[in-house]
Amino acid sequence: MLGFLSIIAPNPEASRKLLRLTVIADIAVDPRLPSWYIKNVGKISGVLFRYTDRQLLYCFTEAAAIHVRGQITFRKDEGGTLSTTPEDCIILTFRPDIEMPETIALGFDVFRVQTCYAAPLQCYHCLGFGHTAYQCKSPRRCKLCVGPHVCKECKRQVDPVGANCGGAHAATFTGCPELRKVALSRRFMSRYYVEWEDVSHRHSSYSLYSR
Repeated sequence: MLGFLSIIAPNPEASRKLLRLTVIADIAVDPRLPSWYIKNVGKISGVLFRYTDRQLLYCFTEAAAIHVRGQITFRKDEGGTLSTTPEDCIILTFRPDIEMPETIALGFDVFRVQTCYAAPLQCYHCLGFGHTAYQCKSPRRCKLCVGPHVCKECKRQVDPVGANCGGAHAATFTGCPELRKVALSRRFMSRYYVEWEDVSHRHSSYSLYSR
């Protein structure tokens, strides 16, 4: 006899632990990330106020949002120190029993809801997708010229060539058409959404300020 148990994890670490389970109460289980959780993820852009994730969830509860977080950009300086910059985008997950709305209101503003696709994992050794540099067995490639050297040693600082699509951009450019194809692929999304959620959640709280 088959049965189903739905569990909402409080954080990404708990999600990973749940997905590793094989037995609950002496019953064999096969944990999976539900497809609705992946499909019902959207984003809005142009939010000028800075809210905490808790405040955002309160604002969007009536719109059937069950999880909300502000998007963050991570940067490392030459000394290796990580800094975070809040963006004007908000990521929303909606209930499984509704269609994701086309627009959503925040205060007196109305925003268009776009489907959000998680960026796939990219190797910084060969620049391919779906694995890390630690796991990589392919030759090294420069993100600017695709040569067999690290980016810092590259003499081609202008007119870059995309390693995956051949376009005029660095291999790590978020607008790369090949990266977008991979992000749209259903087989990548469930795995990378959890990883992306984990990275972003570490520094996702905002402080509220006035215009």
